Amino acid sequence: MLFANASIVQTGGSIENTANSSLFFQSTANGSIVLNQNNRMVGSFNALSGNNYREPYQFKPQFGQSVVSITNASGLKVGNPGIDSDIVVIQAPSLATGAGGQVRARLPYNDKLLGESHSFPAMVLAVAQPVAAGFTLQDNQNEIVNGGQFQEISVEVGAPNTEELGGFLTVLPFKGSTLRSWPGGVFNWPASV
Repeated sequence: MLFANASIVQTGGSIENTANSSLFFQSTANGSIVLNQNNRMVGSFNALSGNNYREPYQFKPQFGQSVVSITNASGLKVGNPGIDSDIVVIQAPSLATGAGGQVRARLPYNDKLLGESHSFPAMVLAVAQPVAAGFTLQDNQNEIVNGGQFQEISVEVGAPNTEELGGFLTVLPFKGSTLRSWPGGVFNWPASV
């Protein structure tokens, strides 16, 4: 699979914000957004690869699949409007979406057209193990158990309004060898694919 070049890439340091602040990153040319250093974003976080939120999925061979990849040392709080990209990869101890916020990964899964070896999860969540172990689907809403209480998050994967173009997500342990060996090496950006 061809990934879009990173338009916004963190090459070092740490991105930090306070609880009463909001960060917004946008790559208008379908480029990837890669923020995988020692980040401590405790305020709301928003990222968009594209011109507008809620755009339908379109394969753009001249660019490849856009990726929003985030590593955060504290729980990631997705604001309104949220995160929107072809592929979304999040590594954080916990994940929450605020009112009106959503994590949206547009890439559909189609193993008939592309074959299983070329079909990727549109969303990869690497969260703390107690949270990942409690992942359940209920009434078309995604819930993650956090500290013994249910915390609802809003996600959309694939192209749900198009027949046979749904997507899938993968939930991995927060730390472990499986995180670094995910196909494409998105966590080890840039990677040869």
